[in-house]
Amino acid sequence: MKWWDSIRWKNGTTYEGTVAGEHLDGHGVLRYANGDKYEGQFTNRSVGSMSAQHGSGVYVWSDGDVRLSIIMTYFSDFYA
Repeated sequence: MKWWDSIRWKNGTTYEGTVAGEHLDGHGVLRYANGDKYEGQFTNRSVGSMSAQHGSGVYVWSDGDVRLSIIMTYFSDFYA
């Protein structure tokens, strides 16, 4: 079952969106501590060890540059 949740990591990175158990899964917004933001799809990845932006989404850098993209790359250790 999926539900909406808000998660905050030690470095200030936050996630608001759908989760399933201990996984980011579905649509959400990931705000990095450096001011970057990704809004879009996430695949089934563990909250504690790895996050995956996967599918369509919008990545906005802290300087305002925007990238509309289909992301199929996994990002890890963003919360360290």
